[in-house]
Amino acid sequence: MESFEIANPWFLLLLIPWLGLIYGYYFRNLKHSSAAVALSSESIVNKRENFRTRTYPYLPLLRFASLLFIIIALTNPGKGIDYSSVNNRGIDIMIALDLSGSMQAEDFQPKNRLTVAKQVVSDFIDKRKSDRIGLVVFAGDSYLQCPLTAEHDMIKDIISDLDFETFS
Repeated sequence: MESFEIANPWFLLLLIPWLGLIYGYYFRNLKHSSAAVALSSESIVNKRENFRTRTYPYLPLLRFASLLFIIIALTNPGKGIDYSSVNNRGIDIMIALDLSGSMQAEDFQPKNRLTVAKQVVSDFIDKRKSDRIGLVVFAGDSYLQCPLTAEHDMIKDIISDLDFETFS
């Protein structure tokens, strides 16, 4: 069972000085909102628009957001994992499946050899409840399709998607 947990909750206390910084910044800017030098007209000042001048008003917001993300990262949030021991007496089985042209022969009317082999392998996997099963396919060269796993539905999905065009 997985659950959300915070490994270091004491770092959340850093939110108090963080809020104090925001409060101090906000009220400091309210006091000093007037210009230091009075100008009769803003047209005297040559303003150049670039990335820095457009983003400058958002710089304090980015600083406070980065501090918030650092505090959150220090708390080390994540999903807790409950470990359990499973005694499984299964064996490891690797299945090799041929995808060469010879499997196109229709010995089992109206099905070809590959269709019948895929059905037999799927039935075999259904009977192996506690075993880990892997899959290798070959057609001239061999390819690992699935390493050893206990997730039998995944292997059956991989087998059902196999066809002759997969590796040609």
